[in-house]
Amino acid sequence: MVLVLNAVIFAYNGIELVGITAGEMEDAKREVPKAIRAVVLRIVVFYVGSVLLLAMLLPSDQYKAGVSPFVTVFGQMGLGWVGDVMNMIVITAALSSCNSGLYSIGRVFRTMANNGHAPQWLTRMSTRHVPYAAILAIAAFYLVGILLNIWLGGSHAFDLALNTASIGVIFTWGAIFASQIALRHQKGRVSGLPMPGSPWTSWAGLVALLAIAVLIGFDSMTDKATGEVFQLGLWTLATIPFFALLLWLGWQKVKHNEPKSALFS
Repeated sequence: MVLVLNAVIFAYNGIELVGITAGEMEDAKREVPKAIRAVVLRIVVFYVGSVLLLAMLLPSDQYKAGVSPFVTVFGQMGLGWVGDVMNMIVITAALSSCNSGLYSIGRVFRTMANNGHAPQWLTRMSTRHVPYAAILAIAAFYLVGILLNIWLGGSHAFDLALNTASIGVIFTWGAIFASQIALRHQKGRVSGLPMPGSPWTSWAGLVALLAIAVLIGFDSMTDKATGEVFQLGLWTLATIPFFALLLWLGWQKVKHNEPKSALFS
């Protein structure tokens, strides 16, 4: 169950990008609802629809761990070569995810720098208003994955990265929920921005995220070669105080800085 929850959190990482891109829309009030509906439609079709289709094509005991269910289905149909095609699709999806991460986090970094919450060199932009300095900084962090792979090995490194990323996503979503609750409490309901069920849906989201974070602590994996049990969840949760300390120290350093008002500088 823990592994499934991790995979779900990881798979939906980036859904909050709709809100980030709102800052670059000419008519966010009209375009954001359209974008949200489009995202939900794609989730229903490509995620839920795929699961329903796979469930109808083969019995559940035909699917094996470590083998793509799509490869299994096409193999049963005598189309084993489709496995190579699926690998290409997975690689393309991974590259797309990296690209969206560069896009969104690069702009977040530049906004933080404009507000005095990050080094000023991150505000540098190209003639086409691309925040290249922030994007290069994020790309450098991608190299950490290579170091993890060398230190822990491929399987452990991937699972640790998955858990750590899930914790990061949980923190991000939790901060969004908490911010929405606080802003609604301070400002009241915003005209023209419907939020059905608010603030109770936000509280429910916070409780669900907390429960998932606790469950991650029970995650573990066994090395098939040595039989050694690797307490993956405990390793992941152990990183939380470290990152929390870094965030607190960073905030103490920049909280008195004056933000800039210019969009492009």
